Amino acid sequence: MNRSDRIERLRELLQGQGMFPIAVPDPMIEAAVDRFDSTNKPLQEFTSVELLEAPHEVDWLVPGLLSRGAPAVICGPSKCLKTSLAVDLVAALSTGEKFLGRFATKRKVRVGFFSGEQAKHALTDLTRRWMTSKQKQETPRFVCALQGASANLEKQLRQLRAWIGKYELEVVMIDPLDVAAKTKRAHTLHLQAMIRCCLECGATPILCCATRKTIRPRTLDVTDLQSAGCHDLARQWLLVNRRQSYELGSGQHKLWLTVGGDAGQDSLWGVDVEEGRLDDSAGRRWSTKVRTVDSLKNEQAAREAMTRDERHDAKLRVVIENLGPDRAMKQTVREHAGMNGTMFAAAWERLEEAGEIEKVTPTRRSGFATFQLKNVGQSSVGQAVPAESTSDHPEQSPPTPKNETVQSGPPELQEPPVGSAMRTKTPPNDDDDQVINNATNQKESPASPIAEKPKQSSPVADKSKQSSPVEPHESTNKSSPTQKAPEGRRQPSLGRSRASDAALGKVATKIASPGGATQ
Repeated sequence: MNRSDRIERLRELLQGQGMFPIAVPDPMIEAAVDRFDSTNKPLQEFTSVELLEAPHEVDWLVPGLLSRGAPAVICGPSKCLKTSLAVDLVAALSTGEKFLGRFATKRKVRVGFFSGEQAKHALTDLTRRWMTSKQKQETPRFVCALQGASANLEKQLRQLRAWIGKYELEVVMIDPLDVAAKTKRAHTLHLQAMIRCCLECGATPILCCATRKTIRPRTLDVTDLQSAGCHDLARQWLLVNRRQSYELGSGQHKLWLTVGGDAGQDSLWGVDVEEGRLDDSAGRRWSTKVRTVDSLKNEQAAREAMTRDERHDAKLRVVIENLGPDRAMKQTVREHAGMNGTMFAAAWERLEEAGEIEKVTPTRRSGFATFQLKNVGQSSVGQAVPAESTSDHPEQSPPTPKNETVQSGPPELQEPPVGSAMRTKTPPNDDDDQVINNATNQKESPASPIAEKPKQSSPVADKSKQSSPVEPHESTNKSSPTQKAPEGRRQPSLGRSRASDAALGKVATKIASPGGATQ
């Protein structure tokens, strides 16, 4: 007894025995029969001999990709052109054309596309672009069924079963945009019921599903199906992901396509999709190119090299801009960039060929050439910024020479560094006169109210200590630089700095000169 006979028999029983005061609707009778069939299926028994004698040929829809009678999935992250590839597959199966322009179909089949109401505009646009790309007048012969979100699974399954039977569909593409499920588990059960319904009606279901996590550009494998919640449903799969991140405004998509299934299909392909831009003269289009893995190896190496070169060039721009035209010598730039000679030479040559750097007139004493970015009004990331007026900002002080140190405070408390210019023989200036006067005052008045920091004494200072009127026990007294001498007591001598030594030498020179003061 087939399904129709069982439905008719149940209707006769319900109406003949008067179990209900009113007639039972046919959908309720059909749903009851389906539930009974799904839970009371008999065991399929056979021997190993019967298995070996049964024909083992695979009935292919697309040889090497999709077989008949096994649930299939098109899975990948969101916005990876899964629906676009599904429309290309449905159109190819219904017309006998090649899928993605590469994979030939075995024959024409009756195909249906089941989705939500929101997919109508996308289906229309994709189908028109597919027809334009094939340059044929033949219209894809597939039927569509769009349904709104429905929480009543039984009603949706009845409609799906009636639709498949009406058009005698052999393949059903399911893009469940409007599946009303509150939990992930309920969503999976809903999809399982739809796939089971298609198989019972004799149609091969192909399900579009998205992974539940964001995946970086790479190839996908079977483990990625677990995040999509459809790994228990799939007997064959087409896994889609990007090879490169999409560049806004380009209209070009670089994809990976991983093929697998129980029939033994196992392959990896690269798919280049050219959609164009909305403002193009011919409008958007649909152009696909399938590439082998071997042809993509050189592309991957070239892309990695380009990314590395761009990173090195950006680092040099930042270093040159931070050093400024006064310090950006070639060797200094390399040291701050932290590159080896080969990488630095290649990056420097690229910037010179692009005209991004220029030589600055040497203003340093060493005479080494310095460099700066040619476009002064360009930031380190390569974006133009408005040039600022120099009148709005105070002039910057000239760079500090190598042998000088910036100090603040009174001249008496400043300590010049070792090897400074104060040890060279230069004509006295106003600062020297100030130091000489301070040293003379210290010599005449040992009890200076200004406490100096302790410094190491030099041989010249030791000789001056012998002629100093300060008593020996006071000159050798140790005191902390932070302690302050109490009032009424003499400040102990702390040893003179090199500035004092130079000042005392100049005082001695003036005293010994003709007409100078005598001690």
